[in-house]
Amino acid sequence: MPILAFDIHDAGIRVARPGADETLRVDGSSRCSPGIAIVSGGSVTTGMEAERRVCFAPSAVRDQFWHTLSADRLDAKDARLGNHAELARTHLQRICEALLESGDQAVFAVSAGYTPKQLGVIVAIARDLGVALGGLVPRPLACDAQAVQGERFLFLDLGLHGSVSSVVEAVASEDGEPCLAMGESQVCPEVGIRALRRRWVKAIGGEFLRTSRFDPLHDAGTEQQLHEIVQAMADSVGPADAEPLELRVEGRSHQVTVTQRLLADATQDLIRTLTAHVRSAIKATPVREIVIGGGPGRVPGLELALSHQTDTPIRWLDPGASAMELARLWPQDFERAPEPGVPFHTWRREPLAPRPEPAE
Repeated sequence: MPILAFDIHDAGIRVARPGADETLRVDGSSRCSPGIAIVSGGSVTTGMEAERRVCFAPSAVRDQFWHTLSADRLDAKDARLGNHAELARTHLQRICEALLESGDQAVFAVSAGYTPKQLGVIVAIARDLGVALGGLVPRPLACDAQAVQGERFLFLDLGLHGSVSSVVEAVASEDGEPCLAMGESQVCPEVGIRALRRRWVKAIGGEFLRTSRFDPLHDAGTEQQLHEIVQAMADSVGPADAEPLELRVEGRSHQVTVTQRLLADATQDLIRTLTAHVRSAIKATPVREIVIGGGPGRVPGLELALSHQTDTPIRWLDPGASAMELARLWPQDFERAPEPGVPFHTWRREPLAPRPEPAE
């Protein structure tokens, strides 16, 4: 049965097929469909179409539906706007209609921070859409793991509205087969991609104002330009140390140079909070490696802070890595947890690397 692997992330959905060199185009020409919607006048737009309008209709923006994933109303005072689960369904439906073919089986990589109830909502949405869902896999198991028998790694999942750290341990299963097993997950609700991007936009806007007295945040059109540039910058491997940035307004060009230092300084307190969260997560459970994935390609200043505070090797995953790895591994390498009703897989078979010999 053909496989289609979805990375269901609150910041955006990416999809891959086995054997492909990169993720699929899921939203027009984009390989990521942002987890955002514009709800206005009884109409709903999602993904890239909504992303292009966020600064023009800020009061109509809804971007917590994959994070909250419940039947709670979007607006307690207006039932006509619907609920979070309905928006998630609408977003996923448009992607499935464009990509799913007859006979396809879908498998979803999801946040390790989801509750059983939220996992049940995802299963219900898939069934309602007629999707042949093979299973749900926590995102920490859908990564290129560096597994060594008896050791652990920490997976830091940067979400849109918060981050989740999960310990994954290389163990032997009951039948003696080597595998990766999910351990404890902890949530850091204060630091997510949205908070980081807002700081970056504000810092770059301030740099324009400081160097040329041009304020891009004063107008919705230029703010939207800046928003899209910052998002593209974050979704890549991260900005170069000195990256020129240009905004064009009524035929005039406005330019500044964006540095890693500028962006890191703008998020110092957020990075401190996230670093403290990671230190706490690994204090009682030493890990061999910290793997960062799920969100933007790089967060300026984070790797340096983690290196100084944890003295642990750090590895960043490229955007789309979870979908690609899940497409490669499914279904033979996963074992389902014995939980009724939800096909949630918390064990992954893995040929473990031998423990390195101590240096003489």
